Amino acid sequence: FDVTIAEATATVQLRRKLSTQPSSAYVTVAERIGSGALQDPGLVPDGVYDYASRQVDVAGNIGAQSPALQVTIDTTDPLAPDAPDLDAGSDTG
Repeated sequence: FDVTIAEATATVQLRRKLSTQPSSAYVTVAERIGSGALQDPGLVPDGVYDYASRQVDVAGNIGAQSPALQVTIDTTDPLAPDAPDLDAGSDTG
C-alpha cells in the first residue's frame, strides 16, 4: 500500500480487519514515518479483508481513517486444466 500524503513526521499506520467485522476490529499491522509504502508483514489466512490507513502526529493526535480497500486472500490451488481437445478439421499435424 502506498500512502502518498502524510505529514513528514507523522506515524502512518496500515490497519486490517476481516470485512465482516465492525470498524472497531481494525488492528495496526504496519507503521512508518511519513509518506511511502507499507506492507502487511503477516501470514494472512484466506478471507476477505478491509485495509485502511491513518496517521498519528507527534503530539499523539489520531487523524481520520482512510476509506477501506477490500482485498481477497485466496491461496487455494486452481483446478488443473482439461486436456486439450483439437478440432479435427483444424489439426494440420
